[in-house]
Amino acid sequence: YVGAATVGAAAWWFLFAEDGPNVSYHQLTHFMQCSEHNVDFEGLDCDIFESPVPMTMALSVLVTIEMCNALNSLSENQSLARMPPWVNIWLMGSICLSMSLHFVILYIDPLPMIFKLTPLTLTHWLMVIKISFPVILLDETLKFIARNYLEGEGRGRSPLSTPVHSWSLLVTPGHY
Repeated sequence: YVGAATVGAAAWWFLFAEDGPNVSYHQLTHFMQCSEHNVDFEGLDCDIFESPVPMTMALSVLVTIEMCNALNSLSENQSLARMPPWVNIWLMGSICLSMSLHFVILYIDPLPMIFKLTPLTLTHWLMVIKISFPVILLDETLKFIARNYLEGEGRGRSPLSTPVHSWSLLVTPGHY
């Protein structure tokens, strides 16, 4: 999910953002062919593909997803509802420090220029959160499955919960 979300954030700006160029999917996937002589890019300034906004979006989604993953790692199988983030104050402090450093490289001159980034608008940040948040839902779903179907004493226990069956999936190619 992390890779798709990161690339998706950059693509969102090119394709759908109000302040983006609103290029077509074909133009985005063939941007290396952009020139004033290519009819597929007629009326489009090819410099738009050098904009720092999509790269900033991608980096911000990556950082935010990793902070969400840090929250998810509080417990291997317990939900965030059962083990809230504030039980590990050091983790919360680390997340705050990491996000603060990310904000510094986005908003304090000359760092955006050095890192070839640009400050994000509120609309951009809302999209970063929308793209990043599903990683929590995905991990919570996997924890639920692990708690209810891969662990336990008999009832609801999956055959894949035994080490022999789990390893056989890795060792036996094509047998899923």
